[in-house]
Amino acid sequence: MNSVKRTACVLSGSIVLCAVWYLFAWQVVPALIHQAYSGESLPILNNIIEGQAEHPPEDYLAKWHRFCVTGTEFLVLAACVVFSGIYVARRRSMRLAVGGLVLAGVLLVVASTGKYGPGLSPDSCSYVACSESLLAGNGFSRPWGEYSHWPPLYPSLMALLGVLSIPPKTAALVINAAAFATLVFVVSYQVYEITKSRWFAWAGGMGVVCSVPLHNVSVFVWSEIVFILLAVLALWKVGRFLETGENRNLRAAVVFAAFACLQRYVGVVLVGASALSLLLWGQGSVRRRFTTATIFSGLSVLPLSVWIMRNVVVCGSLSGGRHPSEYGFAENVQGAWTIVSSWFFPFSPAVGMLLAAAMTATFFMGVVIWPRIEGERPGLRFITLAPHSVFLFCYIGFMVVVASVVHFDPLNDRLLSPAYPVILIGVLLAGACLRQESRNAPAPGRRIALAVFVVCGVTALAASFMAVRETTVGGYASDSWQKSPTALWLLEHPLEGKVYSNAPDALYVLSSHPAMTSPSRDSSKSLEDGWLVWFDKKDRSYLVTEEELLDRYALTKEREFADGRVYRIGSQESTGIGATQVLSLLAD
Repeated sequence: MNSVKRTACVLSGSIVLCAVWYLFAWQVVPALIHQAYSGESLPILNNIIEGQAEHPPEDYLAKWHRFCVTGTEFLVLAACVVFSGIYVARRRSMRLAVGGLVLAGVLLVVASTGKYGPGLSPDSCSYVACSESLLAGNGFSRPWGEYSHWPPLYPSLMALLGVLSIPPKTAALVINAAAFATLVFVVSYQVYEITKSRWFAWAGGMGVVCSVPLHNVSVFVWSEIVFILLAVLALWKVGRFLETGENRNLRAAVVFAAFACLQRYVGVVLVGASALSLLLWGQGSVRRRFTTATIFSGLSVLPLSVWIMRNVVVCGSLSGGRHPSEYGFAENVQGAWTIVSSWFFPFSPAVGMLLAAAMTATFFMGVVIWPRIEGERPGLRFITLAPHSVFLFCYIGFMVVVASVVHFDPLNDRLLSPAYPVILIGVLLAGACLRQESRNAPAPGRRIALAVFVVCGVTALAASFMAVRETTVGGYASDSWQKSPTALWLLEHPLEGKVYSNAPDALYVLSSHPAMTSPSRDSSKSLEDGWLVWFDKKDRSYLVTEEELLDRYALTKEREFADGRVYRIGSQESTGIGATQVLSLLAD
């Protein structure tokens, strides 16, 4: 009963503090600023405002509100983390402790999306356009081409929320925030299940909350965070099946792996790693393990196979056309190593390498080099993490090879982010193993190794949290794109007829203007009579350049802006922007 009373007191006190803070920040201070601007407030405020009277009072109010919002976010996040740690330290409910981290994760994702909502990239635009096409009853498509480069699950989820009149970008934010929060809980629970340690479980949740790569993929309209959640769940259930042999775990793994494949094509790597784990460490004879792995693989990729067949029928290829890579194998290997090292210290990959090397060295010194305790360690079940280890090496190797063959962005946090939770769980398991070795045989060397391991881990966690707080969304959700003169003009002057662009995705999300992609170097497609919108900020090397298009076609420049141009293609006698738009052009 005392705990209930204390909880009620904390909640009521928090509500009162929030009410007082709201009145002070949004009622009292704005009134003081207006009074000071007219010289009727406190003398010190009158002097401050009078010294910069060339600024309108709205500027001061905007700065104050930004300060209040940032401070409130930080205080709420700090309160969630602190109360979560207190619950762990006092051996209270582990669910409430993890719940505090889950709430902190949701707030961090929502607060980082910026004034234009979640970040937008070319992939994001395809998801948004496909979800709107589904809501319109036009199937999986987008204005600038068929939807085949990505599996169908993510835009389907966005369209499902769109039925409730939720805009696509908001729906993506809800999906990503929910997936991120669930991932915090799943990693914490999985670490606790393996280590039986509250502190390591709490560290697992904090590792997700403070993760730079996971945070980055959560604040953009990207499908990675949902895929990561499904992959972690699938690997967890495969590990549980290897340990217990219960078929319900295998059935659950099949479901999660199948959805992961429908979320991203790279889910086939997850299926392959899980099947290999079942073949190597499964129970029973080799024949039985082979049968289990085959059934698991077949059922997991069955839904994706149906989607691939649809792509072949609609687009004539398995997953759409792909361009050759611009990066070599050695360059991608070095890039992958630098990226993974930066996860330990985001501000400097070199320091991250040192921290990772120190943690690895102390683990081997404390567990491998010094004499080990005979017998099985209770609570540290390494077989559960066998699928994670296989997936880690298979996934990174697959991404390095594919990035060396197929054209997409250089290897970055986004592309390698599915490896982060696996590394995090492995590091925490190593720390728990080192801690138990120190308890069973308390040699000074082991204690020193454990201390170095903990210091390096806390340093990496603190640096990651600072980096996450500095992260801002970008892409098409940045000021440079949202205030693009070209896009704003097209928003007020929609073009009639066929429209081509080197950035049709940006044109669609910024001005709601459907357009087709301008010709690429390896395509026979040509420009027909219509319009060409060219953005200077979008450089796609596989497309024909603006200069080459000017040499090949009869292009007439109609409008020129600081960041782009609008051309007429060929004759516009029968297809134009109309009399109203012409008058608007003359007036501009």
